[in-house]
Amino acid sequence: MIYACVVTYNPEEDRLEKNIASLKQQAALKGVIIVDNGSANVQNVIKIATQYDCNLIQLGENLGIAKALNVGVSKAIDFGAEWVLTSDQDSVLPPNLISAFEKYLYLEKCAILCPKIYDANAKVLVDQTEKKENVVSVNRCITSGSLMKVSCWQELGGFDEFLFIDGVDFDFCDRLKKKGFNIYRINEVELNHSIGNMCVKHIGPIKFLVLNHSAFRKYYILRNRIYCDYKMSGRHSLQTFLAVLKQILLIACYETEKKAKLKAAFRGVKDGVWQCRKLKEAVNG
Repeated sequence: MIYACVVTYNPEEDRLEKNIASLKQQAALKGVIIVDNGSANVQNVIKIATQYDCNLIQLGENLGIAKALNVGVSKAIDFGAEWVLTSDQDSVLPPNLISAFEKYLYLEKCAILCPKIYDANAKVLVDQTEKKENVVSVNRCITSGSLMKVSCWQELGGFDEFLFIDGVDFDFCDRLKKKGFNIYRINEVELNHSIGNMCVKHIGPIKFLVLNHSAFRKYYILRNRIYCDYKMSGRHSLQTFLAVLKQILLIACYETEKKAKLKAAFRGVKDGVWQCRKLKEAVNG
């Protein structure tokens, strides 16, 4: 049995309605659960949930994407779900999504099935490797458009609620892989999705994807990158340092509102390092 979980926070009404309508087109979907994270326009969410016969859970305040997903998946389990399709509030899912996924539910150690992602802003496939194969084993995928096996979610103890937003999906994928589970990308399915306000920049032949997230998001992106990498390896790595440095340089060179974003990024680095110290102290007793 398959349920869908959509987390909402101040959604655009038109876009959310298109999202829910695209979910309702999925013939194999048993039901849709909407978890609202304290939207100021929650009345719009209630209207759409009622119109499309969705189960709506109102958290009353913004508790973060990880908490909302955990609440939604728990409710899906109460309904008997074995798989949960997770979706962002502004994603419009292709009509063949679940029907394509259903053919691959029994792949070896399958924890998540995900589609190809085409970024509507940058007009590029986010991962352009091995496009010709129908099924590709991948290390990570985003939350939106992904079909997750409930028993794997239970084994991991759900999503890490400390993360709040940003990195929630990649952290979950990393923990799945560490447990020996597999994530498969189904290349016959393509999801149009916007990651931040992504655009492509070039320095000579080198191409960079610039995300253009808000200062609020920059804080969590940098904090959570440092925290998650340390949580997985138990140490600070050169790879993490270079990834953080790259983000800071991209902000400084290409993004708007540089001052606010750089301030948020450096605060995220500081808090990420501090959280790693707390993890170390907890491990060492």
